[in-house]
Amino acid sequence: MKNKGLVTFNLLNSNKNIGILTIKNSAKRNAISSEVISGLNSSLLSIEFYFQTFGYPKTVILESEGKVYSSGHDLKELYESSQEKRIQILTECTDMMMKLNKISPIILTEVKGLATAAGFQLLTSCDLVIASSKSQFSIPGIKLGLYAATPGVALLRNLSVKKSFESLFTVNIINAIEAEKMGFVNYLINENENDTEDLLNKRIRDFSISKCEQINENLSIEQLKELKRSFYI
Repeated sequence: MKNKGLVTFNLLNSNKNIGILTIKNSAKRNAISSEVISGLNSSLLSIEFYFQTFGYPKTVILESEGKVYSSGHDLKELYESSQEKRIQILTECTDMMMKLNKISPIILTEVKGLATAAGFQLLTSCDLVIASSKSQFSIPGIKLGLYAATPGVALLRNLSVKKSFESLFTVNIINAIEAEKMGFVNYLINENENDTEDLLNKRIRDFSISKCEQINENLSIEQLKELKRSFYI
């Protein structure tokens, strides 16, 4: 399994049918830098290879370390890059987002804290979203003079046209309860005032694993190979 750099992938010790894909860029608020994009792309290819070759993992939990899910693209990196390099980074990012839908295993993502811009796109590109009740979501690109075209595509796949427009053009912060009502969060995990970070993480992880086990029990390898591909056509 891949354990170097800003992205790691491991199988759950107690169940090889569940994988854990981790973004480890908390020093930059889990910005989706070129290194993170490369790590995710590489890991997703490996996950699909393992599934097609060995039949596992059937489900994968995507998580981010720290208190911020993702602040979006690494704007400093994009600003300092040449136009050619910027196009390359954004193209590879789009490819990575599409892989989340294309690979056979089902991707659940755990959201804690803030998810903005391309971080918002990342979670809406996953199959299922589990979020803490204090999570927040936003696409603030217009404030910086940037129209968030690619996150907009992911929004339209999850929300109505009107709600997508509102999210893109008003730059409102969406709280977790509203996110569940809008339909891009599947499950909310209550975050209590006295929760430590470890306790909250355990509560979310226990719920995620129970959902993975439910999916793994209900779907065969052959069903997974066909169903996801058919769903996202």
